[in-house]
Amino acid sequence: MTCIICKRFNAKPISVSEGLLPQNRVKDAAIFEIIGLNLAGPLILKNREKNWILILTRAVNRATNLEILTSASTESFLLGLRRFTVRRGRPSVIYLDNGINCKGCYQLL
Repeated sequence: MTCIICKRFNAKPISVSEGLLPQNRVKDAAIFEIIGLNLAGPLILKNREKNWILILTRAVNRATNLEILTSASTESFLLGLRRFTVRRGRPSVIYLDNGINCKGCYQLL
């Protein structure tokens, strides 16, 4: 039998294999071609009203674009997405969470 200290220093390191990333995360794509969307808030700004932030992140290198929304409704969410597409172009792949406004987007689109 060996002591605990000897076991610790003589232990073999474990080998860990890296997890596979989705193809959309590693392929070379145009800026904001593959994006993820999320909604943050409510935030109270200078106008003393609740506002939300639409967070649009590029899947490849995590570049971020923020859009301020006046509500968390589906219509406001789609207007924020429309403002983004006018400025940056239409994305080919969009990853969404399971929020209420996102479910409404599925029904409208």
